[in-house]
Amino acid sequence: MNDFMRSVLDEMLAKYELDTPKDKQSAYRQIVQEIILYGLQRGGFFKKAAIFGGTALRVFHGLGRFSEDLDFALMTPDESFQISDFFDELRSTLAMFDLNFAVEEKIKNKENNVKKTAIVRGGARETVMLFYPDDFEMTVGPHEVTRIKFEINVNPPAGASYELLPKRTPYLHEVRAFDMPSMFANKIDAVLARAWKNRIKGRDLYDYLFFLSKGTFVNMTLMKNDLVSSNCVDESFSLTNDSLKDLLKKRFSEIDYVSAKADVSNFISDTSVLDSWNGDYFMRMTEKLMN
Repeated sequence: MNDFMRSVLDEMLAKYELDTPKDKQSAYRQIVQEIILYGLQRGGFFKKAAIFGGTALRVFHGLGRFSEDLDFALMTPDESFQISDFFDELRSTLAMFDLNFAVEEKIKNKENNVKKTAIVRGGARETVMLFYPDDFEMTVGPHEVTRIKFEINVNPPAGASYELLPKRTPYLHEVRAFDMPSMFANKIDAVLARAWKNRIKGRDLYDYLFFLSKGTFVNMTLMKNDLVSSNCVDESFSLTNDSLKDLLKKRFSEIDYVSAKADVSNFISDTSVLDSWNGDYFMRMTEKLMN
């Protein structure tokens, strides 16, 4: 890595506290995510797709938790879409920072249809990428391997709206993202539809409260299409602000909040914000929901 690239990296690192190995690993992962977004932009990825989810909220809107994954959706459905089409430019960008990557090959047999590299779940394709640093001083150990999961919905529900958001690091560029009302609709769908079983996704609840704190409206067109796609409601369901609140309140009455807090606590620095979490609290907060 040359001196100029080192100065760019130092500027990115200056945003983070680096007191412990956990701090360093978290900073490393987040910086790799930002470099990935820049590489994807260079390759034209955001002409076809947009980012949403926790990483988008953290990078562009100040969400106070770390997100492990990168979630994208195509703007126009395309079952033939391949993330590998953008690997050459991504590899070139990462090499500027002495980072290599490889795709972790996974094989999953679903209804006798064997898929390699990408795991197909409905319209979403999941790819796990491994990042090997050559000379990245932020790694915890010399043989550190960082796994970052991409999930790209190639056949998303209709109705999302988008915006181009500027990003200054590692270099000035723009990333296409779902707008906040559309991301809020996706997050509510996750709260209502995710099959949590024994692992409650407290991160979804944390993000839900983040949207409410920002006074974010819900994209109700996308919300209805999301819920139908997730089999939470059928096409005849009348989606209004009140009926959406009713769905959420029922969900919040069923959650194991001890497990929810345990899930999110490793991803935030101030765990005291979780002290008030219980069903009554989330029901009260849901009264703030707007469309």
